[in-house]
Amino acid sequence: MSSSESLHTALTEIGSKVREEMSERDVENLFLETDFYKSLGFQGTGVDIRSEYTLPDNRRPDFVTLNNYEDVTTVYEFKTSGRELVEHEGQLFHYMNELRSDYGVLTNGQELRVYERGESTPLETLSSVSIT
Repeated sequence: MSSSESLHTALTEIGSKVREEMSERDVENLFLETDFYKSLGFQGTGVDIRSEYTLPDNRRPDFVTLNNYEDVTTVYEFKTSGRELVEHEGQLFHYMNELRSDYGVLTNGQELRVYERGESTPLETLSSVSIT
């Protein structure tokens, strides 16, 4: 299966399982359980995926993915399902800037937004409940 097919499968599964008012932790777990990260080519937690990565200001993004040199490539920030994402962009941008990550992902399980560092408009916005 190609990476785009496996990503589609993971997002479809997330969309079928996400429910109103799931906790932030439940949404995080959906992404882990559906092989979302594996579909992007990552091996797993403790290898190239880290949770609660602590910043110098003691704030913690939910997950980060690393390259072979252990540089942060993408910051992932999860929110409770049903939550509006726009009000949390500043938090994600702070993490991206502090970690010098190229990309950031902000999601509530129903909507997924991908940002590039330095840009306030998402590169991509997807709805996991209507992936086609």
